[in-house]
Amino acid sequence: MQEITPPSYPPLDDVVSRADAFMQRQRPTPQHTPANPEDDDLPVLTDVVNLESPAPHPQLQHALPDLEALGQELSAAIQKRLQAEIPTLVEAAMHAALAQISQDIRLGLEETTQSAIRDYMQGLPR
Repeated sequence: MQEITPPSYPPLDDVVSRADAFMQRQRPTPQHTPANPEDDDLPVLTDVVNLESPAPHPQLQHALPDLEALGQELSAAIQKRLQAEIPTLVEAAMHAALAQISQDIRLGLEETTQSAIRDYMQGLPR
C-alpha cells in the first residue's frame, strides 16, 4: 500500500508576495489625465445634476395607462377571487378544527371512562 504524503506548501510570505505582485500587474494604470478638468466628460461629485424628470413626450402621454382605472380593475379582480376562494378556505379550516376538537373530546371521554371503570372495579369486594 502506498503511503499518502500531504502536499508541501510554499511559505506564507512567498504566497502573499506573489499574490501582491499579481495584483499589481492586474491593476489598471491611468493613461490619460486631462490638463483641464472641464475637458473631462465624466461627471464628478461636485457636478450639479438636475433631478427633475423631463415632461413626457405628448405622444407617449396618451400611451400611458390610466393608473386609477388600472387600480380599480385590479381591486375588483382581487375581490372577485377572494369572494370565490374564502368560503372554501374557511370551510377547510373549520373541518380541520372540528376534527381536532372531536379527537380531543373522544380522548378525554375515553380517559374519563377508563378512570371511572377502574375506580368502580377497585371498590368492588373481592
